[in-house]
Amino acid sequence: MTNKIQNEIPNKTKGLGEGVVGAYSGHDKISLHPGSLIALQEHAQNKYPGMKICFASSADTPFAEKVGRATLKLLEVVPGMTVWDLVMRDWNQQDVNQIGRQPP
Repeated sequence: MTNKIQNEIPNKTKGLGEGVVGAYSGHDKISLHPGSLIALQEHAQNKYPGMKICFASSADTPFAEKVGRATLKLLEVVPGMTVWDLVMRDWNQQDVNQIGRQPP
């Protein structure tokens, strides 16, 4: 993919170690809201039994859709577990996310 996400931003994942908490797509920084990161970390630690997460995005171009999906596969909730890994865990490796205007 040209113009791919680059320049990973390693940082503390809220006291759980070093992880990728942001990335740049061109000049735009992409990162999780601090509250979202905490909620995802708690979910990763099974603090909410039976809860499942998924995502929806209104990305309106094929490139924006690729950036959205690539970002989920890059940003880490805890070191070694990306946002994508967590979603796939919830849904038995089935992609139920609606990223962009294409079917999953």
